[in-house]
Amino acid sequence: GEMSAENEEIFSPVSYQNQSVWKEKRRLIEIAFEAGKTEVQTAIPDPIKDEGRKSISVTDLKNAIDPLTALIKVGKTIEKTGSCTSILKIFDGRRLFQIEIEDKGSAEVSVTRRAPFGGEAHRCDFVSKQLAGFKPNKEPSEKSGSFYFRQLDDSAGIMPVQIKADSSYGSLIMHLKHFQNLKPEVIKQAKQKSQNTGHVQ
Repeated sequence: GEMSAENEEIFSPVSYQNQSVWKEKRRLIEIAFEAGKTEVQTAIPDPIKDEGRKSISVTDLKNAIDPLTALIKVGKTIEKTGSCTSILKIFDGRRLFQIEIEDKGSAEVSVTRRAPFGGEAHRCDFVSKQLAGFKPNKEPSEKSGSFYFRQLDDSAGIMPVQIKADSSYGSLIMHLKHFQNLKPEVIKQAKQKSQNTGHVQ
């Protein structure tokens, strides 16, 4: 994705893209964010025509952010305040959610082959409620889970190393498998671009 940065502490999305394959069919979402407005530029399959979802009003989408920016914001909130308690409005190109996050303090994430970045982490429990973008005959429901954030080294920001969540197919657990620090020259170029255009990638 691409984000706008007024300074290093304030991020807002500019664009978001997500590609996947589900049941051997390609899925693609491309969203543009500008001046508080949200526009889906590409959607395969089309949420309304192909999936029968109800359209989401411009008013409801105002100030919504994408899932990746939401995780960055939670990490930045922990860095700044020591707590992740917050309420976020998230749009993934098909559905609009409200997610309420409650700080649960320190927790241990076990180090395993699948979870190489375990250790002492910051636990953040969440409840997610879909607000709009429903499929036909789909009723509002809530899903819950937990984020586990860690700072992996002094030069890296606080990031999620594990996510546990409810899903339609049972419990879902995601682990951070790899991260890479940007070279100093790349960071310098990004900051210069931010100063010149207000945008960073």
